[in-house]
Amino acid sequence: MKTLFRAATLTLGLVACKKAETAPVYEKGPVARRDIVVTASAAGAIQPMLTVEVKSKASGEIISMRVQQERYRVGASTILDLLTSQANLTQAETDLVQARFDYLIARAQLEALVGRTL
Repeated sequence: MKTLFRAATLTLGLVACKKAETAPVYEKGPVARRDIVVTASAAGAIQPMLTVEVKSKASGEIISMRVQQERYRVGASTILDLLTSQANLTQAETDLVQARFDYLIARAQLEALVGRTL
């Protein structure tokens, strides 16, 4: 019992002797208006919020096309081959641009992981 009383007295004495923490010192200065510059950098992939698919009203292959202009010569499938080839070329060019962007994004992500420019 004496030991318990001594321990309680010692604990109360230590708590009472503890110094109070002092308030932090703040530095005073004049008020001034100025711009705050905030910068941030991050690595990642950009994803679209909305994807739109554009389609024509009619689908399928053009079998015949009437020509309205005079002296415009059209062979059996000459104009159709030209239109199809032009559409294929445009699609291939679009795919190439997309592949280049995908490559640049993948390269930037790899550089961010490795920590150096490739």
